[in-house]
Amino acid sequence: MNGELCAHEELAVGWAMHSLEPDEEAVVRDHLPTCPTCQRTVRATQEVLAGIGGAVRQEQPPPRLRARLIEQIEHIPQTCRPATPRPRAPSTMPD
Repeated sequence: MNGELCAHEELAVGWAMHSLEPDEEAVVRDHLPTCPTCQRTVRATQEVLAGIGGAVRQEQPPPRLRARLIEQIEHIPQTCRPATPRPRAPSTMPD
């Protein structure tokens, strides 16, 4: 299956980035365990994201800005949606 295309690869990238809408996430959650192509896409995307994250210098916001942000966050109503179970991490899935 190396090099094969899958109609869900773009969604697999979104899955790895945690940026899918709930309906898209459901599609990938059902599809991912059965598709080696999308599993590879998720792993590759996670590796790129880890590299980018490690390349950026971490900065702490100035204390006043941090305090203002936290105060604003405390006033945002929080809503909970049921957690959607995710298949086991693609890095542990066989190729």
